[in-house]
Amino acid sequence: MSLLVLQRSPYVGLGALAEALEARDIDVVVVDPSTTTSVDLDGVTGVLALGGEAEDGMLDGEVDLLRRAVEAELPTFGICFGAATLAVAVGGQVAERERPEVGFIPLSRTAVGAEDDVAAGWPDGAVMFAIHQHEVAGLPAEASQLLIGSDGPSLWRLGSAYGCALHPEADADTIGVWLESDVAAATVAAAGLDLEELRAENERRARFSRSAGLPLLLRWVDGLLS
Repeated sequence: MSLLVLQRSPYVGLGALAEALEARDIDVVVVDPSTTTSVDLDGVTGVLALGGEAEDGMLDGEVDLLRRAVEAELPTFGICFGAATLAVAVGGQVAERERPEVGFIPLSRTAVGAEDDVAAGWPDGAVMFAIHQHEVAGLPAEASQLLIGSDGPSLWRLGSAYGCALHPEADADTIGVWLESDVAAATVAAAGLDLEELRAENERRARFSRSAGLPLLLRWVDGLLS
C-alpha cells in the first residue's frame, strides 16, 4: 500500500508514527503541499496531512488535493493545521484564535466516538498535545465529533475523512524538539504558559506519551491494510 504524506514543515514530520509505518512495510510518499496540484491519487491507499506553522498559510493546492481525496472516498487523516485544511476542503470553516491553545489536554470519546473504529479504543481522560493558533470553527452538519476536550473539535469524521486538532503522532522526544524552537516558544508565551514548566511536564509524561495517540493513528493505518 502507498500512504501519501503532505508535509508542510521539515520540523513537523511523522514523529512516533514513522517507525510503525516502516514495520508495516508501508510505502510512504512524502510531498510538499505547495506541489500538490501535480499529485496523482491513482494507486494511493490513504492520505495523511501533517501540521505545521500557520504562517505558511492555507495552500489552495493542498485544499484541492484533500477535497479530491474525500470525493474519491479515499481514507484521509489531517493533523493540527492539516486538520484545519481538511476541514476547509470538506466545507468547514477555520478561524484564528485570540490566544493559542497549547498543552496536554485530556480528551474523551463522544457516544459516536465510542462506536468508531478509530476512536473507540481511546482511553477517556488520556491526554494529547496541542499547539495551534487556528482551529476549526464550523463543520458540515454531517460531520461527527469523536473526541472532545479541546476548545474546538478535537477529533472529527466526515465520510472517509478524519481530522484531529491535536498531535497524536507526537511523542515526548518530538514535543521536546518542538519546544526548543523560537516559534514554539513564542506560541507558548502567547498562550500565557511558562515554557520551562511545559518542558518539565513533557518529561514527566514521557513514559506514557505513546500510549494513546500513536495507537489511535495506527488503528486508522491498520484500517488501510484491511
